[in-house]
Amino acid sequence: MSSGVEAQFFTKLGQAPIETAPFPHFYIENIFPDGLYAQMLRNLPADGDLTPLGESGLVTPGAYPERSILRLDGAETARLKDAQRNFWDDLAARFLGGRLTEMLFQRFMPHVLERFGKKLLKLRLAEQAMLVRDRTRYSLGPHTDAPHRLLTLLFYLPADRSLAHLGTTLYAPKDKSFRCKGGPHHLREAFNPVHTVPYKPNSVFAFMRTDVSFHGVEPIQDE
Repeated sequence: MSSGVEAQFFTKLGQAPIETAPFPHFYIENIFPDGLYAQMLRNLPADGDLTPLGESGLVTPGAYPERSILRLDGAETARLKDAQRNFWDDLAARFLGGRLTEMLFQRFMPHVLERFGKKLLKLRLAEQAMLVRDRTRYSLGPHTDAPHRLLTLLFYLPADRSLAHLGTTLYAPKDKSFRCKGGPHHLREAFNPVHTVPYKPNSVFAFMRTDVSFHGVEPIQDE
């Protein structure tokens, strides 16, 4: 993988305008060069190589049966075939390791300061990266994410644009004073959908967790 690939990636992340409504976020299409994106699709693991989310230890056992994951931390990629393992390990080594986190931390700094104030100096940042696969009937009610989250990046990896309508939906509470420190998922009836970020190939949706970063997934009906 050439240094030009990394340069394009970080340049696009650095130039994307941050939208502030309904909470700080940005969306970028064609985030990776076409050749690299094609490699990513060719190296996606088989279903049997992923762990059901309800068996991962990250959520209540048995929860979200339509979601499976593969953590890109080396331990789980070891189960992949050599070519796949080498590809994802190399990708993680090039784009993680602190550089991405530091860049996004600086980009969202005004919003980070607003959230943490003087507590900013006590922050300890850590990265977590995983491949996620959702199936028919998967859905998520409006929520703001766990309290320990700072920033989330969702890289969309479909083969084509036929499922563009299945992206992440942003919500605004009907009660404009409503806030959530994170954790529970709420009933859709209490929210107005603001926008659905399209699930397009080779795109990324990034947002900062706040007490109003309500987002979710409308029930998937497509196969």
